[in-house]
Amino acid sequence: SALHEYSPTGEQAAELTCLSWSSPPPSLNPSKSPKKQAKAASLVAVGTAGGHVIIWDTSRGEVKSTLGGASKGHSSRVLDVAFGTGGTTVYASTAASRLVCWTVATGKEAWSVAVGKQAARKIAVHPSGDNVATGATAIKVWDVGTHSSIRKYEGHASGV
Repeated sequence: SALHEYSPTGEQAAELTCLSWSSPPPSLNPSKSPKKQAKAASLVAVGTAGGHVIIWDTSRGEVKSTLGGASKGHSSRVLDVAFGTGGTTVYASTAASRLVCWTVATGKEAWSVAVGKQAARKIAVHPSGDNVATGATAIKVWDVGTHSSIRKYEGHASGV
């Protein structure tokens, strides 16, 4: 049976479209047991058809924050979400062809870019945290520091 269950209500009650579990932050205390470290990294980002990214704390069974939506940056369908290295940022790709970076602690949009003519259906974060890849009919690699595309791989007949 589930430890906690999340069922969105009110403004957040839209179709859930994607999810991503945060990766554990590097341990500052090597004496912590793996079980305690895993509990510390217990956030799940859930994208919705209504344009929200909901950060859910699985250890507490509660919503930590709600990002996006019509009043907070974007209202188009969230196609994919991915946490940055250490779980301090979360990236969302939207049906409006945008890649949005959110700061988890503040719930504020850090930056966003247009990804191209077609919306990115997939996001992958490099383990270093320096680059993010988006996949549509082309795969683009983005530099997180400059928010610019540094590589583009073309040739896909349909979306990735």
